[in-house]
Parts: sequence; structure tokens; C-alpha cells
Amino acid sequence: MCSWPTALVTCALVFTFFFIVRYRKPDVNWGSSTQVQVYKTALTNAQQFCNIDDHTKTYTPQILVMTGLPNMRPSLVDFAYLLCKNNSLMVCGDVLKERQSHKDRSYRIKKSLHWLRAHKTKAFYSLVDNLSFANGVGALLQATGVGKMRPNILLLGYQSEWRTSNNEEIESYFVAINTALEMHVAVAILRVQEGLDYEGIIRDYDMNNSASKKTNGEGVDNPSFADSPDGSLSSKPFVISGSIDTGLTDESVENRKPQQPNEISLSGDAISAAQKKHMKKTRVMFKDPQGNELSPDVQNSIYRFRMRQKRGTIDVWWLYDDGGLSMLLPHILTTRSTWADSKLRVFCLADVNEEQSHKKESMRLLLSKFRILVSDVVVIPDLTETPSTQTKAWFDALTHEFVRKDDESSMQNCNAPVIKESELIAEKPKTFNFMRLRELLLQHSTQANLIVMTLPVPQKGTVSGPLYMSWLETLTANMPPFLLVRGNHTSVLTFYS
Repeated sequence: MCSWPTALVTCALVFTFFFIVRYRKPDVNWGSSTQVQVYKTALTNAQQFCNIDDHTKTYTPQILVMTGLPNMRPSLVDFAYLLCKNNSLMVCGDVLKERQSHKDRSYRIKKSLHWLRAHKTKAFYSLVDNLSFANGVGALLQATGVGKMRPNILLLGYQSEWRTSNNEEIESYFVAINTALEMHVAVAILRVQEGLDYEGIIRDYDMNNSASKKTNGEGVDNPSFADSPDGSLSSKPFVISGSIDTGLTDESVENRKPQQPNEISLSGDAISAAQKKHMKKTRVMFKDPQGNELSPDVQNSIYRFRMRQKRGTIDVWWLYDDGGLSMLLPHILTTRSTWADSKLRVFCLADVNEEQSHKKESMRLLLSKFRILVSDVVVIPDLTETPSTQTKAWFDALTHEFVRKDDESSMQNCNAPVIKESELIAEKPKTFNFMRLRELLLQHSTQANLIVMTLPVPQKGTVSGPLYMSWLETLTANMPPFLLVRGNHTSVLTFYS
């Protein structure tokens, strides 16, 4: 078809140019028709998805998780990814009070996306600035996503430092929860006793570091670690005491920072030499701002939701019917390989005149129709009992510095959190219920790998932010990892075809 000398010369030139480019490796983007096709396919699918009616059986949790910089809250990112992994939308939200320049915004976005990709987390990152936390959360819920690809769950880290925060920060957190519920978005709050915010404890992620590009740098997980049988958490139980934790800083962040790297511990047991050796082989260690490796206890705290969990239970306290989300999320966790050894145990409330055996059988039948396997169903009949004197004293010590008489509260500094005596008296029945729930939690769930409970709905205008945070503190203080969930009353479970 053509002259063979011309063909040989052409091939020689093509291979010459190919090897020149391969050797020099110029940093250029040649463009690709594949890129255009991926965009067109994604756009077409998103438009078609908007025309499909919603159905309970196709419900997926699409989560907006408020992480700030994702690399500073890796355990919160990991927990959210457990619920969304390969199945649904996950967006890491970041709210900044100050206006950011275009250069700073671009760098922050690029760094966060780079870390998520290096951390093997398929998620998006969304940033808003020049807004308060509550307004930023509202803006992200309204603007994030396209069509039906929008968050339907807001995941927050627990504000452990509320007792040392000013009233504005408490109210902002309180309003953010209300904003999500008013927008018909479910809310989940995660608390671990070691804290979720590691800013100032681990070194910031440097995406320009050549070492972090070619090898696993700080915060980059080796996937073999997740499947490591030696990476399981210690079986030593949590220590529950009646004292009030006052070792909090004045830092106004939504998630608690651990006090010192050498003070963080998931268990009191020393890690064996063989375990330390295995950890070094299976993952790269996080480092502190000075470049030193953090202790194994801190590493375990950071990686706790990527490690294989010990054999135990996920205790689900299904107190109210919120559409079934409080049951669906722990069920999703049990489908993950790292949580395969954790069995579901369901706690439910019985009416005054309802027999416990009948309630237990009806709950088992309902869960079996939902195709959710549970190891046990426990019926709680005595929630209306008066809490013990010790628990009352514990709660009084928790709220003592916030309680003010009605006439004194108006004279207080408006920036100081206050609980009025009249409000405390009016909400006394609810407060007693939460005290009683704490006693039941201490009785049944201190050995659980995770506790999931229905989140109390904050009544804006009736309940103040400090009292609401006191209720949450009563439920979660000195407990295993705790997830509070409140659905939007949209059914997410069904046994109808």
C-alpha cells in the first residue's frame, strides 16, 4: 500500500520521539478524549438520575461530614467512609470564618483532595468561607451536590469542649443541628473519648513533598493494615467513673483535641513488641509537627476505624421511630470486613402496659422482615424510674457553673453560657430520662465496640444550647465510641417488594 523505505523511516521517527518524551517526562497534559467521554457520561447519568422517583429500597446514605481539613480529623473521615464506601456520596465540609484569597482557597482545596486520594478515600471536599459555623453548615447543605446527588445526612464531631466555650460557639453548634433538621436532613454526631481533632498533634500534610508522592507519606494508609488480625483493638474495658472531666482547653473547635500525644490510649494494655513490629511493616506512622513518630497508642487512636475491631457488639438503642436510620447505619457497619466480628444488639423501650416478651418477639419479627440480623433484643421497661442520687449529683456537678436564677441570667455577660433555673425545672422530666438512660448504658453497654442511640431533638426556643449539650454529655461521657443519630422521619427500611 506504501513504500517500505518510507514506512521504516516513519516508524523510526515515531519511536525516536516516543523514547525522547518517555525519557524527559515533561510535566504537560496532552489532553484525552477519555476525559471528555467521562464528563459526558457523568453528566448524562446525573440528568437521568433526576428523573427517577425515590424508593425506600434504593435509599443510600449521602453524608456531609464536617471535617475541616480532612487530614486533621482522619478518624472522622474514616468513620464516614465506612458508611459510604463504594456505594454513596461523601463530602468533607470545611467552614472558615475569615475571607480567603483565591490562592489560599485553591491550595486548601487541592491539598485536601490530594490527601483524600492518597488516603484511598473516595470523597469530595467543599469549602465555604466568611461565614459562622452554623451559617456555613446551612450553606453547604443547600449548595453541595447536583440534582439528587445531595447530602441527606449531616455528620458532626461531638463538641467536647462546650464547657469551656463561650455561648456563641455553643449556640452555633446547637443552631447547626436545628438547621439540618429543619431542612429535612438527618443528623448524626460521633464522639470518641480520645477526641477527633488532631490539629497541632500530627504534622500537616505536604502534597509537594516528593517523598509523600512516591511512597506512603504522613497519613497515607497501607491497605494491608485494615485486614491485619494483629491490628485489632485491645479488649480491656473502658473505665467509667462518676467524676466530671475538667481537663478541657479553651480552643473553640467542634471536636475535642487530645491533650498530649503520650496521654492518648485506647486501652491501658501495653502493646507487645511483635505488634509494634507488625505495625511498622503494615503502615507508615503519623508524625508530630517536629517530624517524630507518634506513640503506638496515638497511632491506634487515629486509625481506630481502619483497624479490625475486636469481637463484640454494636449496641443500638432504638428509642424512637425516626424512619429506621438509627438501625440502618449500624447494619451497614456490620457489612464491612473490619467490623464483621461485631454483632448487633438492639435495645428498645416497652410501654407501661406492654408485656416484655411480646415486645421482644414483635421487635425480632420486625427486624427479620427488614433482613437485619441481630444477636439479641433487650427490652427496657423501667425508663420512667427515678435516677439514683449518685447520678443526680453527677449531673448537678456538670451543670452547676451554668445554672443561674432568672433575674441573675439577664445581668450576666451575654457571651457566657447560661441555664435558667426555670428552664431546668420545666425540662426536669426529660433530664431525669437522660440520667436514667445513662445508668442503663453503664449497666449494659460499657463493653460494646460502638453505641448507637437516637439523638434527642433540640427544641429551639424552648431548650438552651448549654442544657442540650448537658443532655448529650450525660449520655456519652466516659463511654465507648458513641454515635447519636436522628433521621428525618423518611422511611429508609422496608420489607415490601
